[in-house]
Amino acid sequence: MIDLFVSWLLYFPAEKVSVVYMSNGYGGLGINDILKGILHIYFNKPYEVPNFRVIQVKAADLEAYVGVYECSQPAMQLTITREGDKLFAQATGQSRFLLEAIAQHEFQFSQAGIVMKFVPDKKEIILQQGGGSYTFRSLNSSQ
Repeated sequence: MIDLFVSWLLYFPAEKVSVVYMSNGYGGLGINDILKGILHIYFNKPYEVPNFRVIQVKAADLEAYVGVYECSQPAMQLTITREGDKLFAQATGQSRFLLEAIAQHEFQFSQAGIVMKFVPDKKEIILQQGGGSYTFRSLNSSQ
């Protein structure tokens, strides 16, 4: 992969089916998710179309999510920051990433298949990824 230029060729000899994927930039959905969707649809497997709806959240409302959250299993911290009207997350030892609002208190990072559901009254985040669900609790006393 060079500067987001990507190409994939998949061939299934028994079915005599080829799938070619070519991209010259990032379009919001990860390559694995795109290929998985194509193959699930072709082979008549259950497939849920991703949520492409992004909603706008006021900068002041995003401030309620800012803080440091911790999960015991897996043991890691998640730091949520805000820059203007954008919300970012950064897990222990990883790069930060932009969160897109898809519903009230719900954000996604589609490239990694992450959905984060903030539970303000419990001061928690429920992070869902790859079929797993992980609860992060706020370390901020002001939250």
